[in-house]
Amino acid sequence: MKRLIPGIIFSLFLVGCAEPEQRSFAPADRNFAMDMVRKQCAIVPRHSGSPGAVKTAEFILKTARSMKGVSARIDTFTEDTPTGKITFRNVIVELPGKGKPVIIGAHYDAKKLSLAPDFQAANDGGSGVAVLLTVMKTLTSLEKPLPFPVHFIFFDGEECQEEYGPGDGLHGSRKAAKDYAGKARAMILADMVGDDNWHISVPENCSPELKKIVFQAAKDLNLQNHVEQSSMQVLDDHVPFFDAGIPAVNLIDFDYGPDNAYWHTAYDTIDKIDPESLGKTADLILKILAVMEKNSFGN
Repeated sequence: MKRLIPGIIFSLFLVGCAEPEQRSFAPADRNFAMDMVRKQCAIVPRHSGSPGAVKTAEFILKTARSMKGVSARIDTFTEDTPTGKITFRNVIVELPGKGKPVIIGAHYDAKKLSLAPDFQAANDGGSGVAVLLTVMKTLTSLEKPLPFPVHFIFFDGEECQEEYGPGDGLHGSRKAAKDYAGKARAMILADMVGDDNWHISVPENCSPELKKIVFQAAKDLNLQNHVEQSSMQVLDDHVPFFDAGIPAVNLIDFDYGPDNAYWHTAYDTIDKIDPESLGKTADLILKILAVMEKNSFGN
């Protein structure tokens, strides 16, 4: 799925000068997040091009449309891959606001494993989708919406068929990055964030200005001991946005099981997922948005 490579103060003038208060959110709904993983794990297999992938896209679309004030659609496109043409489906959900949107992304496709035809992909796929839907649930319930738009993109085709390259893997994020080039203020990716040993590593190949915001948000939530800078580069769905000149950051926990033994194996199952880890990731993304709002990031 992934490849590791070594490797402005806004003032509000009311009475005197005072910084605006930073928005705070109630803790994200852990039970809802866990339910979203569970419902995805019931759809197997769901690799790109499979009936399960179509069903998952429709599940995400239906869940998003049950929330108020959103515009949701499926962006369908076909591309060549080493195993032939595949039709991919990005699910795009838009929350309104002024100016360029912040994109929050996760992939929903699962790795195709010949030895595990009922591969659940609970963490590598399921957890990121669940976190995005949980963040969406919080944002759509606000009495005072965020001032800027937030677009949630659920990517298809993140997993490669054979080996990552220009025509294999990251299909959905490459398509979206091309569509959003020059039109987005930032991109936040959540991937593999659900295991019970929650520790987010921010890869080296992320935008410095967004890294600062992530670490500030983690400190605000007293999660700084679990969110750290990595010296590694990670090939993931944030890279096409980063390459397109859109500030991008990846929230990833690339340590899943002993020596990462659960990754891309039949052991990536629902029993390995911790609702608290899902909730912490959702809380972190919400706090990142609050810091962006306070600092007028991208305006």
